[in-house]
Amino acid sequence: MPPGQWKKSPPELVERFAQALPKHAGVARRTMFGCPCAFVDGNMFGGLFQDRVLVRLGAGVASELVAAGRADPFVPVAGRAMREYVLLPEADAGRADTLAAWLLRGLEFGLTVAPKGPRRAASANTTARHADGAAPAPSSPAARARRRKQA
Repeated sequence: MPPGQWKKSPPELVERFAQALPKHAGVARRTMFGCPCAFVDGNMFGGLFQDRVLVRLGAGVASELVAAGRADPFVPVAGRAMREYVLLPEADAGRADTLAAWLLRGLEFGLTVAPKGPRRAASANTTARHADGAAPAPSSPAARARRRKQA
């Protein structure tokens, strides 16, 4: 389903997710995919995607769970699987205690991932200006072809 057609998470799932989040000082809540998600050290470890719960467990564990039929792969856009994440079975997401256990596993994995630093400012290439103040010429393949023809 294309991003523009994603649906919002049901309010009861949003509340269950919020209540099941591990009580850890490093946990931060933010929105991703238009849905609530949980982060630790700047890395997402769990969240909602439409009416499903996703958890980051690492590529190896995720592929094992999918192969065993215990979770579904997380593919938010066709052909773009997020290999470290799984979608939980609806029965597990529907039970607060089981959901909390999954999210704790996600947090434990998230704590092993290198922390992300503060967001960087745009690179010099994207903010550079010519001496006259004009923006640099676009660098798309079509723009480069037009410049070659003009030269």
